Amino acid sequence: MAASHPATRQIKTANVTHNEALAPQNTLASSPTLLLNWISAYHKAIVANEHWLTELDSAIGDGDHGANMRRGVERIMEHRGDLKGADLSTQLRMISGHLTASVGGASGPLYGAFFLHASCVVSPHHETRIRNFATCLEAGLQGVVGLGHAIAGDKTMVDVLIPVVTAYKSIVRRHVSPAQFFSETIQIAEAAMKSTISMQARKGRASYLGARSIGHQDPGATSMFLLMRTLAEAATKDPAFTVQTQKSTTRKLIP
Repeated sequence: MAASHPATRQIKTANVTHNEALAPQNTLASSPTLLLNWISAYHKAIVANEHWLTELDSAIGDGDHGANMRRGVERIMEHRGDLKGADLSTQLRMISGHLTASVGGASGPLYGAFFLHASCVVSPHHETRIRNFATCLEAGLQGVVGLGHAIAGDKTMVDVLIPVVTAYKSIVRRHVSPAQFFSETIQIAEAAMKSTISMQARKGRASYLGARSIGHQDPGATSMFLLMRTLAEAATKDPAFTVQTQKSTTRKLIP
């Protein structure tokens, strides 16, 4: 059974040491490990939180979301060696294929659509900048919406993706450090995840429960939060994340 107050559950995290020694003007072509580090961190997060995802899904779904997501990330890790020599677009397409093929239910195709559409807007020399992150995430969001037809408030993973994409796009108008920005996006994603508790499901199996789905956190929104959180953590640590050093000692993200 699901916990009575799922929002109070502390999400397990892998031990991570943040590295803020960020070098300027590098590209993903010179930092091919960013996506690999992200997916590795996501694998650890899914494994650590598998039982929680199962509890959440048992309350309003089939109870298999935890096992399904674990199977998906483990398949990616099994083929991690194939990803190492590929460019970013190819890596994203490969991840899409693995998730679509191995994750059961609706989540596999939805996560597959996210990574597939993200792969369509990057090039081998796509710079590691927030604007490009926003472009990839927005394309991924469009892929999920196009396949599942969910909108904000439907109690799905889209309820996490929309505010996160908005946050990434807003960085164009702001001047904050990478650590601060990614910390903020994690908070935004977590708040969005928890907001699904008060929603009535309008998509998927949970929608059959009607008003009884209110009071339960959406498992898909939760696994999407973990994906967005581990992305922020991986980007914060990556030494090739593009920043600009101003005349002062303050660093800002290049939008």
